[in-house]
Amino acid sequence: FFGGGVDLASASGIAAPSGSTLPGAGSRPTVTNAGSTGISLAMGNTVRGLNIGSSSPGILGNTFGTATVSDLSITIVNARAMDLSNGTLNATFTAIAKGGSGDGIVLNNVAGDVDFGTSTITSTSSGRGIILDGTGTGTSTFTVGGSVTTAEGTAVSISDATLGSGGGG
Repeated sequence: FFGGGVDLASASGIAAPSGSTLPGAGSRPTVTNAGSTGISLAMGNTVRGLNIGSSSPGILGNTFGTATVSDLSITIVNARAMDLSNGTLNATFTAIAKGGSGDGIVLNNVAGDVDFGTSTITSTSSGRGIILDGTGTGTSTFTVGGSVTTAEGTAVSISDATLGSGGGG
């Protein structure tokens, strides 16, 4: 699923027929679905070039295989930005802004390499910022380049995973 924020020729690897061109990257459209899911992942999805806002949750998936996500931002209030279970997520988010009550990001038995971008995840009441519950086998990397804060509860909850150290000095 490619949004308008993606150069179609470079993303798809498809060459335009002689004498024509494929659309280049424009501004990213915003997917909203107030009171319901912004994007539901099935098996083997690629999602690029979108913004997700006013959805509950922003991205939802259970037993979704491998999902590849890039050039995407999520802005959510009083709902989960992501609620994913049982799969592999390889993702680079531009930013995730989650405010209000409830949990921010829930990844249950999700492996992969995920960069949450410049994120601000804030739970004002009764919520945890990021929940990582099991990462499957192998090595997974989760990077947050912003802040995670909660008024009540835990900012980051990690269970059933082996923690390592970063490459700092």
